[in-house]
Amino acid sequence: MRALLAESPRLNAKVIAQRVGWEGSESWFRKNVAKIRPEYLPPDPVDTLDHLPGYEI
Repeated sequence: MRALLAESPRLNAKVIAQRVGWEGSESWFRKNVAKIRPEYLPPDPVDTLDHLPGYEI
């Protein structure tokens, strides 16, 4: 699962489950992929806003 996310971080959880041969609960698998997916996603450029102490907008 981690290797597939490393190659394609936005790969659908259902596709990952099929590729790894998962036969258990689909919802359990999706939840667990959702937990680790952020580790593999590139940084969101919108989330890079920094506010220095004492600086007001």
